[in-house]
Amino acid sequence: MSALRLSRVATGLVVALLLATGLLAALGSAAARPAVTSVTTQPLPTVSLTIQLQGGLYVFSPHQVAVASQTPVAVRIVNYDPIRGGVLAPSYLAVSGTIGGSELVLMGSTVAIVHQVAAVSQTFTMVTPGLRLNAPIPPALSPLSPTVVIFTVVFPAAGTFVWTTNVLGPGPHGVAGVVVIS
Repeated sequence: MSALRLSRVATGLVVALLLATGLLAALGSAAARPAVTSVTTQPLPTVSLTIQLQGGLYVFSPHQVAVASQTPVAVRIVNYDPIRGGVLAPSYLAVSGTIGGSELVLMGSTVAIVHQVAAVSQTFTMVTPGLRLNAPIPPALSPLSPTVVIFTVVFPAAGTFVWTTNVLGPGPHGVAGVVVIS
């Protein structure tokens, strides 16, 4: 057989395969494509924390949250603290331990998915077996215009663990809370 005839046979076999699997139809015109169907997803369990001024200090509330292990959880932190603090180490400016290694930051009308921030007022940091979580929290635009940080995490192990904020700044340090993982 000539090379041209082999090429035509191979092309014919590929077209037949595409027709048999329906892939050629998917490449056809928009009118020939099936209608798009909607997909329903279940919302993720969500933990919400707020950083607000209480007694002259910015504190996280609630102090304790409960989540399930081995399940994706959305964590939403609303930060009213506009004070920019220094971090204990540059690594605390980077997101770690979240799904995708990123967090969603909403500041006024700006929305961004980030892996690292330039400035923080707080961090949400915890270490559990199998997880080192750090979510840097940028300062609020003002005490009346909060920054919102949202990230998704899977806590791999059950237990009671302490989270801390690793920021140097005015006032007492070592703000902490508890995550109970079942």
